[in-house]
Parts: sequence; structure tokens; C-alpha cells
Amino acid sequence: MIALRKVLKYLRSTIDYGITFGGKRPEGLIGYSDSDFASDRSDRLSILGNVFMLGGGLISWASRKQKSVATSTMDAEYMAMCEASKQSQWLSLVLREMGAPELIGNHKFKPTVKEKTKFMIGSPVLIRGDN
Repeated sequence: MIALRKVLKYLRSTIDYGITFGGKRPEGLIGYSDSDFASDRSDRLSILGNVFMLGGGLISWASRKQKSVATSTMDAEYMAMCEASKQSQWLSLVLREMGAPELIGNHKFKPTVKEKTKFMIGSPVLIRGDN
């Protein structure tokens, strides 16, 4: 009951909060990735994190320990970027299935696609890392 009261108190105090979409120009899906190299001294696992924004509003975020020990900061950042790229592919698929592929991105890079592919690749998702 104590936990339920805390949840209800939180919901009541944040009822006016929300995600704001908008701005001067509509932005497509964009991601940010980061890693904290070997931050836990007991098991030497790094912590990874990523966030994804759509139209200036936050739509997806994650933070967790990496599954294996990174041997360098580059290795930890690479693992974090890999997780972010997996999430970007899932979000892209959701946007395509919702009928909004134009929200995936308007980046200049266009991948080369063979003619007989079943899956249509549009613009890639921009993911920014701090490395």
C-alpha cells in the first residue's frame, strides 16, 4: 500500500507533464548513445545508455549494465552504439508499420539497396555518440 500511494502521489504531481513535439523544422528520428567505462568497481562492467528523439520529443530511452567486460573506453562505446543501433532499427520498423516512413530521417546518406529486396530501406537513423 505504501508503494501504491507513492505511485499515485507521483502521478498526481506530474499530471501536467508531457512530451512536447514541434519546433521550427520537423526533425526525423535521431539517437544519442553513451557509455561509462568500467564504472562498477566490483564487476568492472560498463553502463550503456541511449535516447531517441522524434520531432524534438523524447520517445525512447534505455540505461543498463553491459553484458560483458569492455577492455577499453572504445570497446565500451562500441557496445553502447551497437545497442543503440538495434533500438533504432526497431523504432524505424514501428514508424514504417505506422505508415510514417518520412519520420525516420531526412539525412543525406542513402544506402545501396539491391532491386529484389523485400524490405524497403529509407534514410538511415542518425545516431550520435560522444566518442
